[in-house]
Amino acid sequence: MRERNADAHAGTTPYTARGGTPHAAALRTTFALLALVFALIAPAGPAVAQGVAQGTAPASQAAHLADLLRADPVYVTDQLPREVPRSLAPSFVKYAKRTGVPTYVLVLPPQRGGVDSLLGAVHDRLGRDGLYVLVDDMGVAAATAYGVRAPADDASTVSLYELPYDAGPLLKFQRFTDVIAEGSGKAAQRAAKARKMYSGENGSSRDPGPMYIGPTDRDNQSFLTGILLTGIPLLILLLSPYVRRRLRHRAQPHEAHEAHEAHEAHEAHEAHEAHEPPRPLKTPKAPKAPTRPTGSQRPVDLAKLPKQQTGANASTTEASKTETSTTEASATEASARPPRPRRPLVPHLIEAACALLAAVAVVLVTLHTFDQKSSSAAPPPTAADLSARIDRVAAGLTQDPLYSDPESPQPLDAAKQSELRHHMAAFKASAGPVYLAFVPQLSDDESGGEADVFSSALHTKVGKDGVYIVADPLRGDIDVQNFGLRLDDSQLTFGLPDSIRYDHEASAPADLRLGARLDQLMALLDKTPRTAGSGDSSSGTGTDRAPDPVEDNALHPLFFRSDFWPGTFIGLLAGAAAFGIAVALISIGGALTAYRRRATAASSMPGAFPAPADPSMSYVRRTARSEISALGREFASPPDGMSEAVRTRVWDCLDAATLLIDRDTDGRVDSGAAPAELATAVALARLGRAALATGTTADFCCALNPLHGPATQQHDVRYLVRGRRRRRRIPVCEPCRAATTGADAAPSLRRLTLPGTDGGERVAYEDATGPLSAAQQGIAPLLDAVREYAGVQ
Repeated sequence: MRERNADAHAGTTPYTARGGTPHAAALRTTFALLALVFALIAPAGPAVAQGVAQGTAPASQAAHLADLLRADPVYVTDQLPREVPRSLAPSFVKYAKRTGVPTYVLVLPPQRGGVDSLLGAVHDRLGRDGLYVLVDDMGVAAATAYGVRAPADDASTVSLYELPYDAGPLLKFQRFTDVIAEGSGKAAQRAAKARKMYSGENGSSRDPGPMYIGPTDRDNQSFLTGILLTGIPLLILLLSPYVRRRLRHRAQPHEAHEAHEAHEAHEAHEAHEAHEPPRPLKTPKAPKAPTRPTGSQRPVDLAKLPKQQTGANASTTEASKTETSTTEASATEASARPPRPRRPLVPHLIEAACALLAAVAVVLVTLHTFDQKSSSAAPPPTAADLSARIDRVAAGLTQDPLYSDPESPQPLDAAKQSELRHHMAAFKASAGPVYLAFVPQLSDDESGGEADVFSSALHTKVGKDGVYIVADPLRGDIDVQNFGLRLDDSQLTFGLPDSIRYDHEASAPADLRLGARLDQLMALLDKTPRTAGSGDSSSGTGTDRAPDPVEDNALHPLFFRSDFWPGTFIGLLAGAAAFGIAVALISIGGALTAYRRRATAASSMPGAFPAPADPSMSYVRRTARSEISALGREFASPPDGMSEAVRTRVWDCLDAATLLIDRDTDGRVDSGAAPAELATAVALARLGRAALATGTTADFCCALNPLHGPATQQHDVRYLVRGRRRRRRIPVCEPCRAATTGADAAPSLRRLTLPGTDGGERVAYEDATGPLSAAQQGIAPLLDAVREYAGVQ
């Protein structure tokens, strides 16, 4: 950065905060006189503003830009209307005034070559000190302070690293001027912080994310919006009724799921049994068990035990009357049965309202989150912005068929331009006029970088037929279009060699070989066959029109466009899939919870062994082995003062359990032991362990689940027994009594069921083949039934 005396020319520009001095006033007077003399001796005509006049040497790019800055310290080109329209010039002027020093701003297309040298050349020709800034379509391209104190390098670094790459030239220039106004100290600190953050020192690399999204991002947003708009309401409509049904079923007693016919058919019989006197908790006598032949392996089924009957000696007439009255009562109650209640409509309406609210919430949230309207920081250009360069170049071609853009590098000298004019004049005499324009073709210009569209616009503006040649002084590309001349268009469109159209040399010279290639093009035009009719004057129009800049940057709506409809279909599938996953998780969680609740319900209160109501085959086998082993160890070291009755009870339980599951006396559980045999062994072992622990001998075990151990009291329980729902007074343990008392009583959840044979359905333990059904009669009958079952008297 070059610096000169900051006070020498501080008052030479309106964009300064410093006051004038007598010396500065004298300098201003001198410059004003020199400008007047220059205006008097300068050649007339629009050569500087519109190009190079015929027969004169081309003015340099730096000289032309210096003249523009002499007229206005901020110049915005007309070649970038899609990114930096000329209507943004007042904004650049406003931000340039913030620097506090004379500031000269050039907004130009990206330059080929060194931009710092261009600023130096412009400063030398302008002759004024200050802060010179070059802005292109990406931001601040170069900045140099001449004769003033301004942290140009630090400000450029901050605007480059602190802002996203798509922030736009205006916002980056604003950040640049803000840093300049902060002074050298703060600017250096911000620049160092920005470099450190961007370079990744100490693992803190952070590149600012983009400020704008593109069409692909908007397609993704539309797709996601469609998924959410249909998936979430569908999930609510499917999942809410399912959860509601599960909660309703969970709140109802388990008996509500039993057969409705059995409940009504036996209501009268239940009323009859209600008159039976309660049975006292006493030691019953063992009933005589049925015998079987010695050596027979067929087990004896003791499930069907005699039931207590009342009124056995009543007459047949009274029995018939009782049956008749029972039937009449059942018929009367059946006729008075209330109709099944209709399903309420309110929950369904609430679910539909929730789904609708969810859809509205998705719409509002997505509109607030995906609120981008444009894919670029560029404001919409005006009609004047889009036509400014076309008007300028067309006006230059009207005066001279060879136009060289004064804002761009001049690839040809005066001699070469004169030679081309001579060739163009000769071709005009034989075939028609040739118009040659040296103008950059940029993606942000009014034609969208399409040279044929630019040629068509020039032809329309100039209003004359001819061959229009557009040569890019920045890239070296050449495009040829014929409008109205009797030439073979196919020769120009398809027969133009790439060596003429493009510069393929790796190390291209400064002029990009434009002079030599244009000579070859003129020779090719001379050889182009003439046609009988005029050429297509509409060449370069129609489908080659440039895209509208507003539509090109505008993002399509979020709804009902692009990928929104596929997203709605995927949302339906995703909602159904999410519902299936939720149902599976809820079912698995409910099953695990129920299993743990049943498995640990007995252990929640003292005096009962933990046991599930639906044990598996592996559970009863494993538990039988562990419980018999534990009983053997505890009986080997009995507590002090153990009574003879307890000793006898423990020995009987251990002996009976061993007879059931270890018939070959090898000390292991038999592989062919049935589930009922294993469960009976577990119940006997636990009865023996309970006698050792308490020092007493119980008379009954828990009739709901004998695996729980001794019973503590008699309790009325109502559940299905062999297809009939009855209220029975049975001995139960304390946890089972608590679980079967109250409105939430669910005895079926605690009733022991055993695995079926050969993988069949589970059966209640009373219906299983084996001696375990005798447990409801008492422990002594159970021991006798086991001995009888095992063939031992």
